[in-house]
This record gives sequence, structure tokens and C-alpha cells, in this order.
Amino acid sequence: MCCRTEIDCAVAYYGTYIKHHIREAPRLHRPFMLHMAMHDRWVHAEVNDLLERRLGPNPLVTIHKYPDADHAFARYGGRTMEQARG
Repeated sequence: MCCRTEIDCAVAYYGTYIKHHIREAPRLHRPFMLHMAMHDRWVHAEVNDLLERRLGPNPLVTIHKYPDADHAFARYGGRTMEQARG
């Protein structure tokens, strides 16, 4: 979205499918925030590394990493969220 439109900004959780469009990263021209679960069974460590390498240098990108989180960690009622609320 931040590569193709004039939206104000975008926020993504988990990084699912971003790798399929990573070649568009040089065209990113709007603020983009990515929240990455570092133990995500759907987005492997290699993909997180790729996203950080390709997106991280852009000053419009903010990446938040959650070292102990699995996929859907921010979903209300999700296992990881409930453990954090403990």
C-alpha cells in the first residue's frame, strides 16, 4: 500500500505475504510500521530477516520485534496475548 497509493501510512502485523512483494520496497514513500513475531510459525526467521534487510534501511519504516511471540500475538483472545495479560 505504501508503494502504490497516497495513503498517509500503513501498519502490518506478522509480515505474512509481504515477501511476495518485497521487490517493491524501493518505491515505499509513506510511513510504514511492521510488527514481527520472532517465533511465528507462519512467517519463518529467514523471511523476517529478509524483511528487515530490505525495509529496515528506509527511514520511513519502523519495525517492532516481539522475541517470544508466535503468529496472531496481538489478536484479542489469542494464546500469546492472554499469556501476556496473565
